[in-house]
Amino acid sequence: RSLAENPAVRALIDAEIEASATRAREELRHQVSLLAVSGAERLLKREINADAHKALLDELASEI
Repeated sequence: RSLAENPAVRALIDAEIEASATRAREELRHQVSLLAVSGAERLLKREINADAHKALLDELASEI
């Protein structure tokens, strides 16, 4: 019988998989927030009209 078939070991493996997925989701949230801040900085650094503003937001949305 392999270690992975042991219920206690399997529970530990499943918990580690879940923890790893949670860490990945948190990292993704972090990256999205950095992208949002980057977009806001770009907006603040230049004057743009409404059409250019929408185009920039559309561009940022496509990067997410």
